[in-house]
Amino acid sequence: MISVIVPVLNEREAIPALMERLKDFAGTCEIIFVDGGSGDGTPDILRENSFTVLNSPEKGRALQMNFGVNASRGDVLWFVHGDSLPPADAPGQIHEILSRGFRAGCFPIRFNSSSPVMTLCGWLSNLRVRLRSIAFGDQGIFIERAFFEKLGGFAPVPLMEDYRLSQDIIAAGQKIGLAKSYIVTSERRFLEGGRLRTLLKMQKLQYLYRKGVSPEILAGLYRTGERKILKSHQTTDGVPRSGRLLFPGCHFPGVYPETTKNLIGRLRERDGIGTLAGCCGKPLMERGNAAGANAALERLRQRLKAAGVTELIVLCPNCWYYLRKRLGTKVTFIYPVLIELGMIEPHDFSDGRIFVPCPDRPSKELLHTLSCCFSGPTAIAGAMPCCRRCVRADWAEAGKLYTCCANCTRMALRLNENVRHILPLLLGTEETPKSAPWNTLHRLAFRYLFNRIPHKS
Repeated sequence: MISVIVPVLNEREAIPALMERLKDFAGTCEIIFVDGGSGDGTPDILRENSFTVLNSPEKGRALQMNFGVNASRGDVLWFVHGDSLPPADAPGQIHEILSRGFRAGCFPIRFNSSSPVMTLCGWLSNLRVRLRSIAFGDQGIFIERAFFEKLGGFAPVPLMEDYRLSQDIIAAGQKIGLAKSYIVTSERRFLEGGRLRTLLKMQKLQYLYRKGVSPEILAGLYRTGERKILKSHQTTDGVPRSGRLLFPGCHFPGVYPETTKNLIGRLRERDGIGTLAGCCGKPLMERGNAAGANAALERLRQRLKAAGVTELIVLCPNCWYYLRKRLGTKVTFIYPVLIELGMIEPHDFSDGRIFVPCPDRPSKELLHTLSCCFSGPTAIAGAMPCCRRCVRADWAEAGKLYTCCANCTRMALRLNENVRHILPLLLGTEETPKSAPWNTLHRLAFRYLFNRIPHKS
């Protein structure tokens, strides 16, 4: 038996056509709709038409589909989107594909539009299945239940769960079969952002995913055309709830993307602290572009003022030194904040030495601020040369080093594999730093995602 799993969320307008088609399959298929918390009456319409509707405890397409699978009985699972219309002979097509030795398959897609852009989009999707066995959810993926369970189901990610499943199928030595009849899908998501622009954005997201950018970051890029990511961090007037804002700087989000994501989520949950990507201006100043550096600083100053930010929390030593006497807003290094919020405990770094970043060497003010994280005696690597310089024997032979600068970590690792950034250690992520070109891709994605603070209305 085929179990049809349909995840829905506010599909009142699109669902009638699918309901009529699925009624034709009721005698041979088990049909389960899984609602993610609709507020437009979608579950009521489905129940009025005698369909089984489950209320998922969590919203999210992957989570809803996995929930539906757990409640289903069929030996074949077929996942259909709420705005899609399967072909009339779909069950027969599914059995035909599986009888040919495929353990998973999908339908060629066609959009309900005569636009050349949508025709191209459908052609590219079908070509992707034929050449690479990568299917997307709106193509009506079907799979043997035993095989699906062996793969672990859909990954609990906010985006690219279908891409991930396709990769798992390939990794298991299987290919995705392509049926003959077309599934017709709504072009509505393309109309919202513009057909061509949305098509290009989707190609970009696929590229970033293949290069290792996390689905959480990609989900933000996909769903926020205006990029107002900080909405969940703020009150209704756009002001961060705590008046504090995290400013990770240029390098840390690229070198440690997972730690950045972890930190952003925990600060938001613990104290309502929002996040803003950007450059403090110091790199421009170092290159002799004083006008550009001053413009960047003024732009940051105005954005913080408009959003009511009273304290900027930084991860980068350069940001701390450069901004604290120029910005006009309180600038705080991250570590005392984490201690204050009870998010980290002092750590014993006595098995190595602390590398002092370049701007802190004359006064060691930052090192004093950082000392709240030390639980034992710590040696200072004060005589070490700058990590930006050419390979030196004293770097290569320095032994275990700890630093609070992501760029220092990234560059010093070329000379000494025992260099560690202390923030991933303190937060418990133990993340391996990303090297080029992945760190650049993560940094660009982060800046795209967190580049705006909504102003007061």
